[in-house]
Amino acid sequence: MEKTSKIKYGWLVTAMVVVLLVIDQIIKVYIKTHFCLGESVRVTDWFYIEFVENNGMAWGMS
Repeated sequence: MEKTSKIKYGWLVTAMVVVLLVIDQIIKVYIKTHFCLGESVRVTDWFYIEFVENNGMAWGMS
């Protein structure tokens, strides 16, 4: 790969990561401000978004 194409690829990957992080944070803020604890919404037959709080460590351990 040429040096310029590696640089372009690096910027593309960086931009995609930043966009995904921004979308993730927007969804988290929306859920936190518009859902009650335990409320969920069905997106597809197999995909749900549910508002839960994790007061412990990883995987809900206390």
